Formats: sequence, C-alpha cells, structure tokens
Amino acid sequence: MAKPKPEQLPTFQTYEEAGAFWDTHDLGDYWHLTKPVQFEVDLKRTPKSKSMRVDAKLHSRLRRMADQRHVSMTKLVNQLLADQLANL
Repeated sequence: MAKPKPEQLPTFQTYEEAGAFWDTHDLGDYWHLTKPVQFEVDLKRTPKSKSMRVDAKLHSRLRRMADQRHVSMTKLVNQLLADQLANL
C-alpha cells in the first residue's frame, strides 16, 4: 500500500529544528508541494587569500586573542601582519 503524501510543507521556528526534521525525512515525499522559482545570482569577486600552516600553540594564542577582541582570527592575523610589515 502506498504511503499517503503530506498535504503541506512543514514550518520550523529555528534552523536547528528544520535540520533535525530533514535529517529524518525525504524531500521526495513533499515534492508535489514545491513550485519552480527563478532567481539570479550576482557573484562578486572576493580578495584572493592564501593559507599557511600555523603552529598549534600559536593558533591557540591567536584564537584567545581574537576572542578577547571580538574579531575573527583572520582579521586579527591580517592586522598583526600588516602592523609588523609596516614597521620593517
């Protein structure tokens, strides 16, 4: 016997609630309730970045420092490097 199809898409109060639901459900069961949409995406180029390895102890110190200053580690490292290079 075929499983009955839901009559409406579920709604959620939080992203976590939605994630928990879709972790255990299949969109295929709700496909008949979806509709096509059109949209445009305007991708802007972001500044190029490079990655490098950082010693684990140094990484921990940087993380604490960034947290204390309420900035991202990337912003902190870029500022520290810029300050040091300006003083050369």
